[in-house]
Amino acid sequence: MGFFSYICKECGHSILSPYSVDPEINAWMKDAVVLSPCGSRVIGEYDGYGRVGGGYEDDHSYDGVWLHQACWEKAGKPEYDHYDGPSKGADDQGYFFRYEHDVIDPRITDLAERVRLLDEGKTARAQRWYDGHATDVYEWLYEAPEWKDPEDVKEPWRQRFSYRESIAWDEEKDEPLLDENGKRYKEGFNIWDKLDSDAEYPKFMGTENELKAHLAAKWATFVESDECRAYIVRAEELRGEARLRRLAELKEEGRYEASRRLVRLDDGKMQAMWYVEDKMHYQKVGNEHPGTWGRDEVQKDAKRLNDEWAAAGYPWEEREDN
Repeated sequence: MGFFSYICKECGHSILSPYSVDPEINAWMKDAVVLSPCGSRVIGEYDGYGRVGGGYEDDHSYDGVWLHQACWEKAGKPEYDHYDGPSKGADDQGYFFRYEHDVIDPRITDLAERVRLLDEGKTARAQRWYDGHATDVYEWLYEAPEWKDPEDVKEPWRQRFSYRESIAWDEEKDEPLLDENGKRYKEGFNIWDKLDSDAEYPKFMGTENELKAHLAAKWATFVESDECRAYIVRAEELRGEARLRRLAELKEEGRYEASRRLVRLDDGKMQAMWYVEDKMHYQKVGNEHPGTWGRDEVQKDAKRLNDEWAAAGYPWEEREDN
């Protein structure tokens, strides 16, 4: 089952999936109230798939009145009979939208405060998007070929751009145009830019090979641009911040720990094999040892390694691939 949702009877906006909200702007829109014609009431977070409050889908979800909890409270918590019938389905499914639901919680009534919160929320969202783009660019340039199967590594420009053939459309009949053979008439290519999903990118009217050359040239220009360099600088900042957070966690919980795995012996019995795991890079350190004796030895080794790491000042060490 895919995403679906309903229109709030008070404000006219969708009940939002928790996977689509902006925390500082419209997170309140995922908290819902469902009023049923039989008088029952369900309150809680909407999961995007028909369930509210972590429970099973309510029997009256399809003929119920759906409201944002904030809107319902602001309206004085009315019952089902206050409304003129059940809520309509939301065309955007509570998930597929851009800015239509940029609305601050209606329980905040001070206008200046609402304006301030909305401005701050938009700024925070723009920064998240930029940081996401920076991370993507860094991975496209430096990481993707290292962990992907060689057969799956795309041409560099495909990291950013994708395309598909465009179907010509008859606006008057609101249906696709057909060629002389009754097949849909293909007219150029539609292009998507992963770094600018809002852009109205012009339709490309050449051949597919010409399109590939065009996108490869745009990618090459981008890689040499100040925009790309700025993304890389920000990505390195984010990686450094993530590294500091991870170091703090490892200092608290210990970088090295005793771990085990079960192996089947020749006689069919299972044997616990113990080893030291380096949680900084999720690597096995040293050899494996069997049984209780192995566990005790590995625990001693883990403590020794943690003590040595602490004595050295908790340095971050680059991963050593086997």
